[in-house]
Amino acid sequence: GCSAAIPSGGGTVMSYCHLVGTGMNFNLGFGPQPTTRITNYINSRWCLGSNCTGITAPGCDDEELVLNIVTDNYPGETTWDVRNEQNIVVASGGNYQGAGTGASVTEYICIPAGCYTFTMYDSYGDGICCGFGSGSYNLSANGVTIASGGAFLSSDSTPFCVGEIVPSVCDIIDFNSYSINSYGGNRDIGTYQILDDGATIFLQNNSLKSINLNYNVTPNTVLEFKFRSTSQAHVHGIGFNSNNNLVLNKIFKVHGNLNNNQIIDDYDYYFGSNYLTFLIEVGAYYSGANLSKLFFATGNAAGPAAGNSYYKDVKVYELGECTIGGNVAMASAEMAQNSNFETFTVFPNPAKTEVQIRSMGEVNVESVRLFSAAGVMVQSQTVNNSSANLDVSGIATGVYILEWIDSDGNQFREKLVKTN
Repeated sequence: GCSAAIPSGGGTVMSYCHLVGTGMNFNLGFGPQPTTRITNYINSRWCLGSNCTGITAPGCDDEELVLNIVTDNYPGETTWDVRNEQNIVVASGGNYQGAGTGASVTEYICIPAGCYTFTMYDSYGDGICCGFGSGSYNLSANGVTIASGGAFLSSDSTPFCVGEIVPSVCDIIDFNSYSINSYGGNRDIGTYQILDDGATIFLQNNSLKSINLNYNVTPNTVLEFKFRSTSQAHVHGIGFNSNNNLVLNKIFKVHGNLNNNQIIDDYDYYFGSNYLTFLIEVGAYYSGANLSKLFFATGNAAGPAAGNSYYKDVKVYELGECTIGGNVAMASAEMAQNSNFETFTVFPNPAKTEVQIRSMGEVNVESVRLFSAAGVMVQSQTVNNSSANLDVSGIATGVYILEWIDSDGNQFREKLVKTN
């Protein structure tokens, strides 16, 4: 009212000064507080009519969420917000005093792909159901419910991720930021866990999983990761695919006792139970913009479910962009595919005491090196002869990498198994 001090030039529309002699000054509008309340209410709604059925939001170039709210008896107590991973509010709405009791309200939220937390608030602290009305809320994306409820006290929070999150160059993939999808149809019967604050995915007992990775696999694309296993199965592998159907020639096998000529086994060098860093030149084998799914596989092709795998610190990048994070025992794709065993023979393999590399053509063996599975050089010798003999009687049993260079400068590698 105007009892305290009557403005000489007239009051605002909401001042009730029309009841006294000074009147209202329409140039002053509704006044600060009513104007803010009205503006916020209008801006928070796509439809202001009594029947908003069929009304859709303006176009959204990012990720669109739909929030459906049924108000309780005190809609003025209801608000909500969406916060990003830095706890910054990126969208908010309410209260809904003007909507009325038991009203259906639809909010459209447009946010970039990423991970967020949605929170529904009730200022009185009794939620929106069920003591004073039967209120509820449902937040969805592409028709899939992200969060829902109504029976809470002061707030109800739900973390979620939407869209395809593109990892920054050289960043480790955070599995907590992705939906973990089943891969390989009915072959996926095992379990998985996300470990190390999202840096590791652990699979066991015939588990095949994938994530939607928005990455264009080019001829220069590299896949780097650390791998370990404490229980061997037929196949432990990784790769890219355009869908969730199992395709053998997309699998890079890094461990396992199954031999299948459809599976890429040039990187099958894992031995032991400690982590080993792999660097796979994916683009040398296949590429394509539609290979959006990065998959992980562990298990048996037949028989009982078995095996486990840890895939840790996974990175996808273009060759030369990043520094390799650890000792890498893997041959490059060029070296692996360059192994021309019509030119050389390696025998025996497995070997107990001695292994020989013999040229079957006119070139000689120039030099030989032997590496452990951890990438440590065990032996080295200069040969310059048609054959080379390595004494392996004094090294431990396990898997090694035999590398040699011929007199033309070509480099070759082969997995060598040392037995007792």
